[in-house]
Amino acid sequence: MKKINIIITIAIILFAIWIGYLAINRFVFPAGNTYIIQENEMWFHKYENVDSIKIDVSVEKGSTIDVAIMTPEEYGDYTQHLQFQDRWDDDISTDLRQFNTKEYHQQISLKKGNYYIVVDNSRTIGTSPSGEVTVFIRVE
Repeated sequence: MKKINIIITIAIILFAIWIGYLAINRFVFPAGNTYIIQENEMWFHKYENVDSIKIDVSVEKGSTIDVAIMTPEEYGDYTQHLQFQDRWDDDISTDLRQFNTKEYHQQISLKKGNYYIVVDNSRTIGTSPSGEVTVFIRVE
């Protein structure tokens, strides 16, 4: 009988630890991923039919990056390697973009639609890369 009580007690303790681990990871440290972005490359993801985005980007290793939330039209211009200096003044940061940065944290309300998030390690937008960067990205 004592053996069963000990096994049940251990099982309850392990279950409580597991639930606590899940709660901490979900609410205190929401899921995100770390990416290595080579020099003159970028990371992007398309979000469809959204009206808000919460984003956290942090450079863990390497130089500054550019982060932008783009409409499909802007993203199309970007992928055609059009220089954004004509469209966006790279000295002006807004909620939708941050240039030459190592940190970008925003919670943004948007007009409902499709958007691209771009983390750029090239000269296309504004930064001057100096090698690969390791970047933590979390989007909700």
